[in-house]
Amino acid sequence: MQEFLIQNVQNNKVYEVSDITSNIKLEQKLNNGCSKLTFDLINDGKVSISNGSPIRFKYNNTGMFFGYMFKKQRKDKYISSITAYDQLRYLKAKDTMSLTNLNMAGIIRKIANIYGLKVGKLEVSNILPDRLEDNKTMLDIIYTAISENLKLSGDKYCFYDKFGELTLEDIYNMRTNILIGDKSNCTGYDFTQSIDDDTYNQIKLVSENKDTKKRDVYITKDSSKIATWGLLQYYEKCNNMNHSQLIDKANTLLKTKNREQLKLKLDSLGIETVKPGTGVFVKLEEINDVKINNFFVVNQVTHTFNKTYTMSLDLDMPSAEVLK
Repeated sequence: MQEFLIQNVQNNKVYEVSDITSNIKLEQKLNNGCSKLTFDLINDGKVSISNGSPIRFKYNNTGMFFGYMFKKQRKDKYISSITAYDQLRYLKAKDTMSLTNLNMAGIIRKIANIYGLKVGKLEVSNILPDRLEDNKTMLDIIYTAISENLKLSGDKYCFYDKFGELTLEDIYNMRTNILIGDKSNCTGYDFTQSIDDDTYNQIKLVSENKDTKKRDVYITKDSSKIATWGLLQYYEKCNNMNHSQLIDKANTLLKTKNREQLKLKLDSLGIETVKPGTGVFVKLEEINDVKINNFFVVNQVTHTFNKTYTMSLDLDMPSAEVLK
């Protein structure tokens, strides 16, 4: 059922430690840093490991985590607490980088080549505007590219480490037929409806026109939603965009942000294939006059392996970029 391998980075000796580990917890977030694996290890006098050692964890033959040991804390004479991260941890490095004629995949490959990281499947997207990133972490550079691509195309992507390979995937393609509900796997929930976070019903974009030496301004809005919620304006100054490009970007932003944010926290029996970006179907009885019978995207997941395998999920109701 469980495979837990640690390779000592100093002598390359591999240990199978399933029988001497406990309190295994895997924490993952959507486009928000590296996966974190923590566990307790019995000090049996036979296993010797140090920071930088590769760690591979499988459950029911599913690759859950591949990464490297970053911290070892001695709890008492018999127990050590271990913390490991996947490859994305190395992308916390800061640098200055010029990005020219590249899409998201090209940016990731360029960074991976510099830092010697392994790359897997990177889906193709449109070329992004050229820019200079100064004193930024590599993760921030990649996440900025994902955010900019969403504003321009309406397509949302997930960047993560897939069992040892940097991966870029369209969230639309990460939908599954997994069902979680009060009659299927779910053991508890917390549901929130909000217009307080990233909800906008008017978009205002401004760009300096190099030809006319004037500012191009474009505003698009939803009057009915303004009457209901009040005016919630999104403003952005866009460089090197003509009026037509401003119109396209503004309409895309209104499409994705002009909605009530539905957020759901669930506790559930564990499902190995669920990770940030995964689309799952949630079915719950009526809450706050809303019957939840919808498709949600996993924003954050914590897998916990104790006597039973459980998971805690933070879910977001997707907008049009996922439903298409």
